Amino acid sequence: MTFLFSILPLFSIAYQDFKQRAISWYWPVLLFVVSAFSGWNLYGTEMFKNIAFNLAFLVILFSTVTIYFSIKAKKLTNIFDVFIGWGDVVFLLALVPFFHPLDFVLFYTFGTILSLMVALVLKGKEIPYAGILSALMIFTFAIGFFTDKAWLINLQFKSLLF
Repeated sequence: MTFLFSILPLFSIAYQDFKQRAISWYWPVLLFVVSAFSGWNLYGTEMFKNIAFNLAFLVILFSTVTIYFSIKAKKLTNIFDVFIGWGDVVFLLALVPFFHPLDFVLFYTFGTILSLMVALVLKGKEIPYAGILSALMIFTFAIGFFTDKAWLINLQFKSLLF
């Protein structure tokens, strides 16, 4: 069921990001609603703990990247204006309730590696990060939906990677 409700916002985000390198504000909001509903159905009240861990992961990650680039530039650098778009950040926040923390870290890592591979092909152009992650989610949902693999439908990426 998650596949059916999330396919429209994920596809729209992927399409807009690949075509315009920007996404409309309402797609991540809709995706968050689907994500929260799915997270509640999968994890119950544990979803709130998962959200806290996933948000902490993003805060630590973005803080570390900010510190790195600030030291490199010898001045405070706002990575959200230079290196990562606000649409990408909002998209990641919309995904937070979908995942168990280990699954979120694995999804983020695998998606970032995939994005870096795309960056090598694009050679210096802007990377459609939210679009790539959306396409990865669609691909994962589709495989789970059409092969009836419950661990894919439930976003158990650790089963996919290990």
